[in-house]
Amino acid sequence: MLKSISKNQIHILLLFSLLSSCSNDKILNGYTNKLSFFPGDTCIVYARGSGKTSIKVYDLNDEVVAKLDVNLLNQTVNKDKPWRSGFKYKETFRYVIPELKSGMYFFENKIPFIVKKRENYDIIFVYASNTFNAYSTSGGNSLYGQGKMDS
Repeated sequence: MLKSISKNQIHILLLFSLLSSCSNDKILNGYTNKLSFFPGDTCIVYARGSGKTSIKVYDLNDEVVAKLDVNLLNQTVNKDKPWRSGFKYKETFRYVIPELKSGMYFFENKIPFIVKKRENYDIIFVYASNTFNAYSTSGGNSLYGQGKMDS
């Protein structure tokens, strides 16, 4: 028998399914200069892809909230222990965060970022970025050894 789940639990499940989705090949992988932004902040994106293309920004409901024309770079991952020192991609594009509702967003459902408001609220959004990064084998390793290349 299935128990009922809350809207928050659905959002968490959706978040993890989006993070594991690899169906779009415009952006192969990437990251931002920081994880959370206020509207008006500039998000610097470091992404690997190929050529001029139009990418979409999605919210947690998988709704498109913006479209951007960008020139993606076919970048090489840093070979010197990238799980420790980073991919060291070149800046690919900048995105000025528009007036969006606070929450989680994704470039092409792959690169996450959080929009926050300056007002105080009675509820908090927790994104387990350290847990996600610890288990990620991007760059050939994780904190738990899966895909381990060398120490």
